[in-house]
Amino acid sequence: TKDATDSLTKTDLLSQQLFAQVATLKNQGKLNSQSINELSQSFAERILQEAPDDTYALADIRTQDDNSKAALKVYGNSLGALIKKYEFPEEEEDELIIMKKALTTEDPSELKKLIPIISLYSQGSKDLFATKVPSDLAKDHLELVNSIVGMKDALIGMQSLFEDPLSGITALAQYQQGSSRLIKEVGVLRDYFTKKGIFFALLTAVISGF
Repeated sequence: TKDATDSLTKTDLLSQQLFAQVATLKNQGKLNSQSINELSQSFAERILQEAPDDTYALADIRTQDDNSKAALKVYGNSLGALIKKYEFPEEEEDELIIMKKALTTEDPSELKKLIPIISLYSQGSKDLFATKVPSDLAKDHLELVNSIVGMKDALIGMQSLFEDPLSGITALAQYQQGSSRLIKEVGVLRDYFTKKGIFFALLTAVISGF
């Protein structure tokens, strides 16, 4: 149909524009994490009408009625241990570096480096989802779970960069949005525990990096 043809033409045009801008940045020696970030946000704004739906709802979270200081401390320690367990090694390339290398070398095999990161997010989100949460923190825990699941899904989408450039670059923007969402929620929890006068050596050390 004409609408389908018009839609396909627009997609093809945007894909051409994307790789033309990547080529320009590369030729100028300006293809770096910041420029890739800005490029992904620019194209995502043209494509995304709304954010993807969250995977989980509040009713899915395993809550407990105990909101005592002791229960909150158990939860905080569990959270800190999970974050530490699934922390990606600093010496490994992060997602933006991987995308930069893939675009610079035009080598799709570079994207295979995303697989272990996807695995970390996948297992980490499952363990986080299984964690029992004091009811006062149910909404905050839900935000953590959904942001991590969203980042995992976005990483999977980023693997399609060469087969479907617009989907790949849009997934990168979604990943960055999820990352910002996660960082914001970690800050909310940090402030919550501080106001309650609850401190943990492990959790404090881990989230101080966010």
